[in-house]
Amino acid sequence: ANFNVVFFQVRGNGDALYTSKYEPWSAFLSGELGKNPGWDPLAFAVEAAHQNGLELHAWINTFPAWRGTTPPPITRPLQPYRAHPDWLVCDDTGQPMPLSEHYVSFSPGIPAVRDYIIKVVSDIVSRYDIDGLHFDYIRYPEGSQAHGYSHDPISRARFKSPDGNPLNLNWADWQREQVTEFIAKAYDRITTIKPWVKVSVAAIGSYQSAEWNGYHSVFQDVRRWSEIGKIDLLIPMTYYARNQSEYSFPKVIKDWKSKIGRERPLLP
Repeated sequence: ANFNVVFFQVRGNGDALYTSKYEPWSAFLSGELGKNPGWDPLAFAVEAAHQNGLELHAWINTFPAWRGTTPPPITRPLQPYRAHPDWLVCDDTGQPMPLSEHYVSFSPGIPAVRDYIIKVVSDIVSRYDIDGLHFDYIRYPEGSQAHGYSHDPISRARFKSPDGNPLNLNWADWQREQVTEFIAKAYDRITTIKPWVKVSVAAIGSYQSAEWNGYHSVFQDVRRWSEIGKIDLLIPMTYYARNQSEYSFPKVIKDWKSKIGRERPLLP
């Protein structure tokens, strides 16, 4: 069928579809979070992909911490939502993001969050013969503008401090910079371990134009990531019909090409 790359999700919400010493086994494998299924899906996927001449890119959800209306059970290792409730994004009153049927997220403005995720990613890159690492949900969560995410105590203190905000950025730009700092550090760590591993990101379908866009809605400045050379592939979620008048698929793709340059592959 002329495929050449498989994107294989290995981390959904602080869980693992591979052997991890940092996060519990995914419940998708056995029905029980933390239960060893007796096999390693990522190891199998890498081997099967390479036998068929395919690249295998490990796909992670970056900042989501958990998903569901109840907290995760106690596991070993402890699921990160349980281990670090102080890392959750907070609204403009300082209240943590509530549990729901959708993801609750850790705050990109907390350095310990970024360091932890990079530790998880470095472990995957070091131990598995993957060809790429794909970051999904590399942003602040939905509802950030409406709820004021994330006014967690650490982010607020850093924003107001000379060390945490040395460029004296406004709040929105500062939050964009937090995600940019993460992808820059993650890219450098990954390519230091294995220079050939390709780093890709999933981007909101519209960079800045549509009402739901990466730049304003969730503080995702993908053009900046491209400018500083910290992504190898861009995968925009262009869920637009070709005949949509204002934001048609061709118009959006043309806009992305102008934003990131033609030398960087674009995989709509």
